[in-house]
Amino acid sequence: MMKDLAEFPGSARAPGRELQGFIVALPGEARAVAGRGWIRRQGRTFKRRLQDGHEQLWLQCGVGPERAAEGARWLLDQGAESLCLFGVSGGLDPRLESGDLVVAEAVCDENGNRYPTTVAEWAANRNGVHLGSILTLHAPVLGPKEKQQAFRRFGALAVDMESVAVARAALEAGRPCRILRAICDPARRTLAKDAFALIDGRGRLRVGTLLVSLMRRPRLLADLFSMQQDFSRALKALGRVAPTIIEGVRDSGPEKARSNDNV
Repeated sequence: MMKDLAEFPGSARAPGRELQGFIVALPGEARAVAGRGWIRRQGRTFKRRLQDGHEQLWLQCGVGPERAAEGARWLLDQGAESLCLFGVSGGLDPRLESGDLVVAEAVCDENGNRYPTTVAEWAANRNGVHLGSILTLHAPVLGPKEKQQAFRRFGALAVDMESVAVARAALEAGRPCRILRAICDPARRTLAKDAFALIDGRGRLRVGTLLVSLMRRPRLLADLFSMQQDFSRALKALGRVAPTIIEGVRDSGPEKARSNDNV
């Protein structure tokens, strides 16, 4: 049984109740994996839930490594015993299509530094889920040529802007970290550079910027439609598998988490 809790994080929890931390970057991702009912308070967008005696604290951190790092540290400061990152990503492996799922065995940055993650047991033997590394960069990878170069250099299946920050915070705190990404734009897709100016740091649409951009380049509308189709497929995939991941986090507990330390 699941119950939403309205209290601000930091409220007293029942003795022995484990707190599980979940983090997403975008509002669309948040709705896909945790539904509605999010609260905006003291500069943070969060949601608390109680499921089968386990307390969950969800946070929308916003876009980019700095916000992800700050959000992960905040969850840990609230007492989170584990972290789990959900979201969409760009595809680097040319075999992956929009909506395919990637569970991180490790994450790496542009300097080749690698950080271990906890691999969900169910993912190791599940068809349709790809296990591998995820690359984190400070900016989106826009074109097929750049994606191909990143794939050859790092061997990562997908690329995002938050995973390393979350994994590093968990590692420093000695907590397990699970990362699930759904491919949004496959490796062959070219993304419109001006589209990324249309959202703010919290992932909200800048309506004024959109209108000005469409006046300058009407073709942007077709690009946005294509990107939205990919985004919708990725969100549906996340929403389909998120309950299984959440159940696995609940059942494993921090003492049973299996870290992939062979990286």
